[in-house]
Amino acid sequence: MMTILFIAFACLCFGRIESKHAAHINLVQTGATFKGAIHVNGYPYQLNLKAAEKSVFSPDFKMIAPEEGPNGETIFRDITPSKQELDEMERNVFTDTLSNAALRIQYEQGELRVHGVLENMHISHDGRSHFALIHENMGPNDPRVRDYVYPPKDSLNERQDAQTRAAPSSQFEVETYYIVDNAMWNQLNGNNAACADYLQMTTRAVNNRYATSDDPSFEFVITGCTAMAKPSQQASFMDVCPGGTKGTYDMDCTLAKFSEYMVKNKGSFKKHDLSPLMSGAEWETKNATDGTWSSDTVGLAYIKGACNINSRRSLMVSVNQDRGAVYAGTMTLAHEVAHGLGAYHDGDKDSKPCPWKDGYIMSYDGWGTANKLFFSSCSLASMKAYANSASGACMHAQNEPAASWPAAKKDLGDVYTLSEQCQMLMGRDDASAYAKAKPDEQCRNLRCSYKEKCNNSNKMCNWWQEMNSPAFDNSVCDTNKRCYNGDCVTR
Repeated sequence: MMTILFIAFACLCFGRIESKHAAHINLVQTGATFKGAIHVNGYPYQLNLKAAEKSVFSPDFKMIAPEEGPNGETIFRDITPSKQELDEMERNVFTDTLSNAALRIQYEQGELRVHGVLENMHISHDGRSHFALIHENMGPNDPRVRDYVYPPKDSLNERQDAQTRAAPSSQFEVETYYIVDNAMWNQLNGNNAACADYLQMTTRAVNNRYATSDDPSFEFVITGCTAMAKPSQQASFMDVCPGGTKGTYDMDCTLAKFSEYMVKNKGSFKKHDLSPLMSGAEWETKNATDGTWSSDTVGLAYIKGACNINSRRSLMVSVNQDRGAVYAGTMTLAHEVAHGLGAYHDGDKDSKPCPWKDGYIMSYDGWGTANKLFFSSCSLASMKAYANSASGACMHAQNEPAASWPAAKKDLGDVYTLSEQCQMLMGRDDASAYAKAKPDEQCRNLRCSYKEKCNNSNKMCNWWQEMNSPAFDNSVCDTNKRCYNGDCVTR
C-alpha cells in the first residue's frame, strides 16, 4: 500500500470568471485501485478509482486529416497513432463512476503524475507541480434555453439503410466518430497522439455518467476521428457561419452545414452512430424573434438523431464547445448526445413528469448537487425507448454487451472508521466521531468532536462541528449498519 499526498491548485471558472485555489490530494494505492480524496476549498471529492478494464477505442480506430488534393479535391491522410501509442495512453487509466473521474496515474522520472478529469476539473501537471483547473460552462437556469433542434422536414421520411427494429434490449453500444475543429487541434498542440488521448479521457468521463444506470446501459466507443489541422478544412461548415460577434460562429448554421458535410464525405469516415463536433472556438446563437445574439448555448444536437442519415444530411451530428481542451465540455457532451439518443429536457415533452428543478443532467439547474451526475428516470426511459425503436437499431451491440466497470473490492468506509475520517478531515489526532450524532446524520454530513479550551476559561471543553462532508460509503454507522449514499442502512 502506498500513500501519495501533494498540493494542487484549482482554478474555478463559472462562465468566464476564474479564481485559483489550493487543493490537497491524498491517494492510497492498494493493488490496482487508488482511494482517497481531493480537497478543493475545503470540499472533499472522494475517490474510489479502479483500473479501466477495456479500451474505449474500437479495434479498427482511425484518425484522419483532410487535405487538398492535386486537383483541388479533398483527400484524407491517415494520422492514426500506432497501436503501441494507443495502448500506452490507456495504460494506468483509473475511473470512478460516481465521482465522474477518469485519471491517468503514473510515475515519470520518479515523480507521480496525475492527469485527467474529475467532475469538471482538469487535473494535470505543468512541469513543476500538479494543478486542478475547474472550468464550468453552465447554461442559465432557464428551461427555455434551446440546445436541441428537430430534424428538418426533408429528413423525417428517409432513414439510414431502412433500419429494422431489433429485439428489445437494455444494453447498447454507441459507436462515436469525433470531428475536432482547428481551434481544439491547436489547443492540443497539433499532436495526433494528444488528440486521441484527449478524446479517450473525454469519452471515459461521458461513460461514467451513463454507467450510473444498468437499465438502460449505454457505452460509448470511439470508431474514429477527423482532425481539422488547417482552418480551411472546416470552411464549408464553420467559416460560412459567422456569429454576431467577430471571431465567433453561428451554432445553428454550423449544425446544419456540418450535417451536410458528414454526408458528402461519409465514405471516408468509419461506421458510427453519433458524430460530435468537438470545438475550442467561440459560439453564439441568434434569437429568431428579436435578432439578438447570445453565447449562452454551448452545445446543439438533433433530437433523436442517433443512427439517422439520408442523402442530404446526417442527423447524428452535434456541436459541442470544449474551450481550451481542459475537459470543460464533458458534461456538455453527455447532455448533447443524450438529445441524440432521444432525451428531452426534464419537464418538457416526454420528460414532463420529471421536474426541471430536480437538477438532473438534462436540466441546467442543480449545479453542485448529487442529481447533476445522474439522468432522471424520464431521460432513461426516453433513451431506452428510442434505442429499441427502428430508428435507433444501430445501437444494438453486435458483440457481447459491454462489460460493466469492475466492482470495488473495498470501499473507503472499510478502511477508515468514522473517527479516523474525522482525524483526516480536521488534521488533528484527538478528533473523533461525535457520539451524540444520529446515524443518518453522520452518513450525510460527518460530525466530529474534539477538546478545546472553553470560552473565557482555561478549562477544556468538548466541542463538535459539521464537516460538510458525508462519511465514506460502507462506514459503520450503527449496529450491523453501514453508510451508503448518505443513509445508514443494513448491508
